[in-house]
Amino acid sequence: MLSRVLPVAIVAFLLCGCSTLGVTAHIAGHGSSPATVPKPKGMPGIIKASIAGSRPVPGRVYFPPGTPVSAADIGTRAVGSGRVVYGLANRRAYLGSVWPVISTDGGLHWQIDGPAFYFAGASGPSVTDRIGARGARMAWAWGNSGNFVKVTTDGGRHWYIADFPAGVKSVSWQAGRLTALAYWNGLHVFRYVSPDNGRTWRSQHS
Repeated sequence: MLSRVLPVAIVAFLLCGCSTLGVTAHIAGHGSSPATVPKPKGMPGIIKASIAGSRPVPGRVYFPPGTPVSAADIGTRAVGSGRVVYGLANRRAYLGSVWPVISTDGGLHWQIDGPAFYFAGASGPSVTDRIGARGARMAWAWGNSGNFVKVTTDGGRHWYIADFPAGVKSVSWQAGRLTALAYWNGLHVFRYVSPDNGRTWRSQHS
């Protein structure tokens, strides 16, 4: 009797195992690729940026563009081209805030290069701790899980800020344009691309 039951049990076990593995693989693949998940209802298909204001904010420290910054105050950095380097001032004197900075001599001297990106406590979604650059005049900054992507194409004279309502995972230069991976509903990551260097962002999902 046992000799008859045992083969049947083994076959059933193998079939069950294969089915379970198939479902697991499908779920893993589904969540890992931004292109496999249709755009959820309510998720913006186009996100338009606005120009960041550079005026002083009452009650907050203000550093006008051109203010010298010590190299010891610079955290994250990104090389543009030649001797142009972009960075974020968020150490020592700048603890609790984040300011964009630029160096035109390979990192020896730095200066403020735009409005404050972040003040602790009052603007959590504005958290900014990453920066990238392409060429001498283009840079972009964001924070992992922060909501905003900031882009300049004129060396910091103007910064365009786009609001991704559910947070940003990463921003990079891909295939000749800026690409952002953004969260939605805390479950999936979706790809946005900007055809105009940060002025607008378009979802790549139907």
